Amino acid sequence: RDAWRMRFLRQAQGRKCISFTVGGLRFALAMEAIQEIMRVPELQPSVMLGRLCKGWLNLRGAPVGVVDFGALLQCAPSACDPDDARVLVVRIGDEQLGLLVDAVDDIRPYFDSDILPIPMLGTARGAMYRGCLPNAELGDSLFLAHEALFSDAEVAEICAGHRRLYAAEAGAARAAEKKVGARRVYLAFSLDTGWAADIGQVREIVDFDGPVTRPPGMPDCVLGMMQVRQQMVCVIDLRTLYGMAPLADRSACRILVLEHEGERFGLVVDRVDTILSLPDSQRRPSPQLLRVNGPDDMRRDAAEVLEVPGEDGRDDVLTLLDKERFLATLRQSLQQRL
Repeated sequence: RDAWRMRFLRQAQGRKCISFTVGGLRFALAMEAIQEIMRVPELQPSVMLGRLCKGWLNLRGAPVGVVDFGALLQCAPSACDPDDARVLVVRIGDEQLGLLVDAVDDIRPYFDSDILPIPMLGTARGAMYRGCLPNAELGDSLFLAHEALFSDAEVAEICAGHRRLYAAEAGAARAAEKKVGARRVYLAFSLDTGWAADIGQVREIVDFDGPVTRPPGMPDCVLGMMQVRQQMVCVIDLRTLYGMAPLADRSACRILVLEHEGERFGLVVDRVDTILSLPDSQRRPSPQLLRVNGPDDMRRDAAEVLEVPGEDGRDDVLTLLDKERFLATLRQSLQQRL
């Protein structure tokens, strides 16, 4: 009983972090430090433009300066695909600042006790490093202290400076937009078409390359069981479950780990795209046409869609994963095929 209680308390203290890559190195920031993750938008010119500052973006009426994080740390040039680059909007005190990074890798759980201190030996900006977050499966990350990324003077110059110079311009652009309500954070992924899941439903994202044990007699849609952080996860091939053709190349596939009533399920998706912050006004009931494409169309289990502003000015539509409906379909399928 005491062992169970200690395990429960440890899980209750668990937190999440975002792992990202800059200059071939992997870093991590606590999830609560990140307000938003976005594809690199068209940045507005700034009088501070230079090696570090790449301009500013309009975040719902607030001008946010964007800093090249690799240039700040004097990292090696990026070898990543430019399309993988993202801007992390980080909260530093009462200010917001954008970090331009090469790629966002995954979301991973951690405990403060997992972070191992590292000797910085007087390294420039050593205060920004909380330590190393080891992970044998996903690779070690340098864990950053978001409040120490920049000095008070730098925050005042970059954040307050952009706000002072460009607040009127950003506010005018915001005023031209329609009034929106509360915002939520979603994980966007692909499975033949565009999908999204409420970020709170996803406990973890893992690579699709770990060892999987498949007990005999399992239905075709169950790839097997895999161990993730001392817990067994049932891995489901969504393409098989919903009768979709298999992918020829699974190198970009990822497993989204969901939890429901004490059980964990891993859903294999084609790829993970990005993290979005959207107002509730962009949630819509799922069109009836999407739900009448036959019993093997996964979208029949969706009640809502998200309208996401596209780069060409038109909205993209992402189907919102309904965990309850999906699990009901999964259980029905397992009962029929066992």
